[in-house]
Amino acid sequence: MMSKIYSDKIVKYAANIPFQTPLDAPDAFASRRSNFCGSHIKIFVNFSQGKVVKFGQTIDACALGSAASAIVCEYIIGATIDEIIQTQIETKNMLAFAAEPPSGRFAELGILNSVKDMPNRHASTMLILDALVDAIKQMEQNNDR
Repeated sequence: MMSKIYSDKIVKYAANIPFQTPLDAPDAFASRRSNFCGSHIKIFVNFSQGKVVKFGQTIDACALGSAASAIVCEYIIGATIDEIIQTQIETKNMLAFAAEPPSGRFAELGILNSVKDMPNRHASTMLILDALVDAIKQMEQNNDR
């Protein structure tokens, strides 16, 4: 069962996470933790005109959380707030309801579809997206977008 979850692609992503440095002056900051495995992430984001222009993070996560973070980070610069929110919804639906994988910029998150039958792994897989949506809410409260 474990080998089905951790494909070579997931392991490769998990070993190569970009943007592992916090930003000095982020517009928003958020952190998330998975109670199941203890994975945690802190993200730092700068936005301009509704898009991510700078991103940093500290992450100590299992392979699933690390792979999700690496995939999101590969495409995060230039991502719009709407794209991020839509991707969080699509990824959550893929995991919880066996819905179609995310589309668009973050479609590669579909490789994490193998986790759908393991609900206790969903939180770690969703860490970065949930933190990003938290950061967006914080930024919107501070700036009224």
